[in-house]
This record gives sequence, C-alpha cells and structure tokens, in this order.
Amino acid sequence: MPAAPRAGARLTPSLFSHSIAPDLASVVVKKAFKGRPATAARATEAVLLLVGAGACDAAVPALLAGAGDRLPKVAGAAVGALVAALEAFGPAALPLPALLAGLPPLYASKAGPVRDGAKKVTALLAACLGRGAVAPCLVRAGDALAKDVAALTDAALAAGPLVPTRRTKAQEAA
Repeated sequence: MPAAPRAGARLTPSLFSHSIAPDLASVVVKKAFKGRPATAARATEAVLLLVGAGACDAAVPALLAGAGDRLPKVAGAAVGALVAALEAFGPAALPLPALLAGLPPLYASKAGPVRDGAKKVTALLAACLGRGAVAPCLVRAGDALAKDVAALTDAALAAGPLVPTRRTKAQEAA
C-alpha cells in the first residue's frame, strides 16, 4: 500500500488515484453497500464520482471484489454500480483488461442479481466493442448463459450505440 500523503501536501490527481482512491473505493464497497437502500444509492454515486475523478483503476477492482462478497446484498449492489459506471462513462473510461478478467467468476455466482448484472455488463461491452472482445469471457460459460448474453447484446445493438452520460476529468480536459 502506498504511503499516505503528508500533511499539507497538495493533492494531485496522480496522488489521489494511487494513494487515497484504492482505500476509499474498497471501504465504500465493503461498508456502504451493506447499509440501507438510500445509503447504497449514495455509495453507488460515490463510486461514479471516483470513476469520474480518474480513479477507475481503483474503483473497478474494488467493485469486482465486492461482487464476490458473501452477502448477496453487497454483491448485487457492487455489480449494479459496475453496470451504472459502464452506462454512465462508457467502456473507454474503464480498465477493460481488469473488467474482462473479472467477469467469468461472476457468471458462477449463487446470487441471481450478480449473474444478471454480469450478463448485462458483458452485453454492453459486446455491443460497444464487438462480440469478439467478450468471447474469451464466455469460453467456459454454459450454453444458456451464452444465449442470454447474445439476446441482451442483440437488444443493446438494436437500442443503438451506448452514449455516455458523464465524462471523466481527463476526457473533459482533452
């Protein structure tokens, strides 16, 4: 774990995303998603703010770790926040290798909302990046799962391209 910034140090985006954001994201996922629905909604917004601030390299792994939580409430909220981040910022703002590597374990989850959220994330990525980009995720998946993802992908393609509703700080600066 990187050292905490010293008192009086200027908080730069790099310092934020490397020293503060990983701890912040994991605490939000582990603690706030356990709360009441209003608290979980605020936690989802906090994760979206982290992604918007450029700390998606910290937020996405924390969400994937939260999706594997033993409490279905936390796991479902983590996957819901992942879907919300993908819909809000688009795939260009998220770390795709970590996201694609973290999807296959979610298909085997015992919690239905986690499996459904993983299917939705896979379908959105397939609609944006092409079916070939998510094919490695579905290699060991069952036929029923592949059919569900194909149907969701077709629906996403029919709805038109995914238009992000938010921009990250880096995208705004460019």
